[in-house]
Amino acid sequence: MLLNFLFSCHASVYRDDDTDTDMQDDDQDSELVSTRPSAPHCGTKVASEMVASEIVVDLPSDYQVTVATHLAANLPDDTRVTTVCRIDLYAGAFRSLLAQPKPGNNNQHMWLDDSVINAYGQLVAAAYPGTTVLSTFFSQKLSNLGSVSGASAADLDATFAYASRADLLQPPKVAIPIHTGNHWVLATIDNAGRQLTFYDSLSCGVNGRQMLTQLRDFLFYVCRSHNRNESDVAAYKIASVVKKLPQQSNDYDCGAYVMAFVYCIARGVNLCFDSCDMPMFRKRVVYELLKNNILQ
Repeated sequence: MLLNFLFSCHASVYRDDDTDTDMQDDDQDSELVSTRPSAPHCGTKVASEMVASEIVVDLPSDYQVTVATHLAANLPDDTRVTTVCRIDLYAGAFRSLLAQPKPGNNNQHMWLDDSVINAYGQLVAAAYPGTTVLSTFFSQKLSNLGSVSGASAADLDATFAYASRADLLQPPKVAIPIHTGNHWVLATIDNAGRQLTFYDSLSCGVNGRQMLTQLRDFLFYVCRSHNRNESDVAAYKIASVVKKLPQQSNDYDCGAYVMAFVYCIARGVNLCFDSCDMPMFRKRVVYELLKNNILQ
């Protein structure tokens, strides 16, 4: 069932005509265009046409030793390997990052969990202070609220606690990883540009506009909590479709794509990468988590 859903999405991964059909005239989606290679750059184009990836770097010379030292083959999956930004990471999480796909398999062994997404997000935020990355548990609590306007004060405050009750309208950029049950996506708050944006590496099956509308509704609560004028939030536009967004070509890289989106957005660079970059990016993330440092 899941495989049918995922691969039905791939037929449209490079469409340039994505539009939302349920937009109202007084609340149109802003159109956002992401710069990416017009085709995968892993051998399908001549060298002069290739576009450099923003997420691939040369792995340090101690990569193999670092991985071998921390991840012995007989290490049980539930063994804590390291702690990053107060988030414990276990051997099984690293094995999911380093695993190889198996033909005819749904490759759940390569799916990434909250610990990896959260730890990497906090590592990126520490390296690029202009970006705040919220915990994946914030989006879960927000989703469980349903209608923000009908939520109790206690539920709203409990949700806000997962964002450390911070003024989410203050940082230049806020990234919010979201797990939809079987797929990772990303929402961002661009406070400088007054825009909420949705990033989906499958570009189908998830109602990004609904998620962003709920997020904007919650920002009104944030305004009241921090004595801000609610008219500030009313001016925020919604971009639930990002044209030419890099798209995964498999059923297991959505978590890696979310981490790549967060990394590029924090750096302020174009989302210039594709599926061919993911194996190397996964290795890079493993090294960065083990070293507790983002490679520059």
